[in-house]
Amino acid sequence: MSVADTHRDREDDPRAAESWDGLRLLRGICHDVGQELAVVQALARLAALEVGSPERVRQRLETIGEHAAYVARMMSDSVEGFADIAEFDLAELVTRMVADTRLRTQTRCEVVAGPLRVVADPILLRRAVVNLLDNAVRAAGPDGTVRARVLRDGGLAVVEIEDDGPGWGHVRPGVASLGLGVAHSCVAAHGGDLELGAGRLGGALVRLRLAVCAGPAPVFSQGSVAGE
Repeated sequence: MSVADTHRDREDDPRAAESWDGLRLLRGICHDVGQELAVVQALARLAALEVGSPERVRQRLETIGEHAAYVARMMSDSVEGFADIAEFDLAELVTRMVADTRLRTQTRCEVVAGPLRVVADPILLRRAVVNLLDNAVRAAGPDGTVRARVLRDGGLAVVEIEDDGPGWGHVRPGVASLGLGVAHSCVAAHGGDLELGAGRLGGALVRLRLAVCAGPAPVFSQGSVAGE
């Protein structure tokens, strides 16, 4: 049986399609939880090195608690299948995600962002940004550079993430394509899109675009933010 035959069987059999959607959901969640655990592990190591500074240790532990709460919320939303729309500063979210990325990589991570308030689901956009940053870091390598920008283009909020890696077409499929699929699903749920291109750093560029007021969002099925 060919791969094409297998895909047709999935489309023709509702139970097979549902099982495949469930598998994609599970893969997407496991991928994202792994990213969060990497940050938590980095924070725990830093806290252990700062035992002589109770205030710094307290800050690290608070951040660990925030990441644990985010994972719990992400998993709850994935199971219950709904979005929580809120107004928040997209630049602040991206800046925070870049700071978290710096904790778990040697790659130089830069951010250029001014205040930009949006109405959207912060959990889904966080998942999108983290996955795009993770892909960029993987492409750039420990000696490379990743740059994130947040800007407004008319009624659109735009997040650009680029790297100085080899560019599109030179990265092996696998985790990177899974992360891109998760990001695309999260953005598409807001009626937005991802644009792939060449960045000014010489590597790949991903441009995330969505309406400044992207909510209220529809109720999502369990497989809608699982990844491709």
